[in-house]
Amino acid sequence: QEELKSSGKNYGQWSYKAMKQLVKLHLRAGKSEEIMRHYKRMLQCIAEGSVSPNAVEKGVNGMLDRISSLLQGISSSKVQNSQQLASEVYGCTVKFFDPKAGTNPNERLWFKTNLKYGQLLYEMNQTSRLQHVLKDLTITGAESNSSSTHQMEIYALQIQLYSRQKD
Repeated sequence: QEELKSSGKNYGQWSYKAMKQLVKLHLRAGKSEEIMRHYKRMLQCIAEGSVSPNAVEKGVNGMLDRISSLLQGISSSKVQNSQQLASEVYGCTVKFFDPKAGTNPNERLWFKTNLKYGQLLYEMNQTSRLQHVLKDLTITGAESNSSSTHQMEIYALQIQLYSRQKD
């Protein structure tokens, strides 16, 4: 890795794959700091542009699914750490793919990530954060004239939230 930095070469497809495997490895070991460090490096590899859009979408969605599945079936002592890790990973991803100010703007991936994050927040019963995510999705959807399918997915999440709040 140090040789790569000193030679001035950019990250490539193999760097991306290596970072992805390191994130998976640290997920199994439960090392939150290492997960975040390698996940951010994985995103840097994506920013270099040498990874295909399909590989990016598949890889990011896979990582987010793994992070979300961490929260199912864990003991109550680890819930707080896992929720914090999930929030950090989703927040980092949403910021990275933000269509307006992200490092690597990708509206489709940003929308999907935000929608998954909203569903995760619903499952964690974090309604105030979920309302913020729904607001972002609604505003961006209105500005970009998003598809009716996107609007329906936003409405479905809002209905879930309102039914939980009995509103």
